Amino acid sequence: MLRILGSLFIGLLTMNALHAGIVEATVDKSKVVRGDSVQLSITVTGEEFDNLPDIPTIAGVDVLNSQRSQGSRYSYINGEAKSEQSETLILELEPDKNVTIPPFKFEVDGKMEESEPILIEVVEPSNQIISTQKFSLDLELDKKSVALGEPIIATVHLRERRDADVMRREYQHPSFKSFFSKPIGEEKSYQVGDYVIHELKYQLIAKTAGQLTLEPIRAKIAEPVQKRDFIGFITTVPKWTNLSTGSRIIEVTKPQREYDLVGKYQLHDQVDTQKVKSNKPVNLTITLQGEGSLEDYEGITFDIPGVTVYSDEAKVTTQLVGSTLQSHYSKNYVFIADHNFVIPSVSIKAYDYQTHSIQTLTTKNYTIAVEGSSVQATAPVVHTKESVEPAKSDAPSPSKTVVWNVPAWWMLLVSFMSGGVVALLVSRLIPAIGFKRHTKGYQENDALTILYPHMHESDEVEAMVRKLYDKRAGKKVEIDKVQLKALVERYRTSQ
Repeated sequence: MLRILGSLFIGLLTMNALHAGIVEATVDKSKVVRGDSVQLSITVTGEEFDNLPDIPTIAGVDVLNSQRSQGSRYSYINGEAKSEQSETLILELEPDKNVTIPPFKFEVDGKMEESEPILIEVVEPSNQIISTQKFSLDLELDKKSVALGEPIIATVHLRERRDADVMRREYQHPSFKSFFSKPIGEEKSYQVGDYVIHELKYQLIAKTAGQLTLEPIRAKIAEPVQKRDFIGFITTVPKWTNLSTGSRIIEVTKPQREYDLVGKYQLHDQVDTQKVKSNKPVNLTITLQGEGSLEDYEGITFDIPGVTVYSDEAKVTTQLVGSTLQSHYSKNYVFIADHNFVIPSVSIKAYDYQTHSIQTLTTKNYTIAVEGSSVQATAPVVHTKESVEPAKSDAPSPSKTVVWNVPAWWMLLVSFMSGGVVALLVSRLIPAIGFKRHTKGYQENDALTILYPHMHESDEVEAMVRKLYDKRAGKKVEIDKVQLKALVERYRTSQ
């Protein structure tokens, strides 16, 4: 009899516990490697409670992702019907040091209920590769010893069994702190035997010489699991598997000889003309292509006395051909002058990391004849990565008669300045008079072509050409559309 009464008493306590308000907090793991995330589940169960609020931070750690689930349960006990509700908030956070998740307090069925605090221990990553039978992550390098500037191809493989029930997959793109890096192509997925392989490739270039460390790369995969809460509700939640590669050491040496870039390339250059009218543009295109990386090549800067030089941003493309990185570099220069000049020959030194030799690439020397010019070409200066030096010229040396042309230069300068002042006054007077012309808008590239030859005729035109070039190069520049249209109309009829 006593045993029966005891059983009934315990049963009543259990039923009361099931119908009492509950606040529970759990984590999927209490010890994590730095860089991995923790999944925190907060569950509130009872007959009446407010919805769980959004939680942006916990103990100073930002919440990365969140999701909610709700459920309900109805029961009939001792002739009384009761309804219980359950809400679960699942949060993901990535602590970088030991942290204690504090108790969460909520009012449930008229009483304040709270969860227990949870300590999360954060440990430093090791060189050990973390994998499972279902999943693995590895990193392959095409070389472990390189010259400074030599590209490295890093390939990451995330493998998962074909029969694995993958709910979610998260890959943390590595920072490669000691390297310049960029992805090569898109992610590729393919099957090998019983595994599906997800492949990513990166191009790496060391920032400095020495022994550099590639930090471990991490990923995690979630599988769905069924979880029963305190009142018997079953929900589907993710169970995470954390993966990590080991770190890698790369030996980087700096070539002892001077060089401008690293790799094996071919150089091509050409101009569109060598005979132009005064203040008409001459276009020079320089192209490099071959094996290596040209992403960070600074290019050439021309400094030619009395010649205005503009250049576009270099266009660089790279692609992986087999296991070799192939690059193509192209840059366009524009030269404008009212007298004869020389586009000098330029030498580029490329360090061939396969033969450990210096390859010298040289552009051609171009003498540009400007129609109507009485001035001889002057020796320009060429800027390269290593030095600034006068360039050699095939043009004849200036004779003494050039000295007697100085007054003509002075008069020419005054003429240009006078013309600029007159043009400026005219451009300001026309709007004041109220004269308007209804014309169609112009594309900025067309406007640039029209205004090029006249940029030395006024400061206004030169300033507009500079703005158009800056905008073409991707810079944020405000251009007065009314002023641009007026300038284009002024010079379009003269062409």
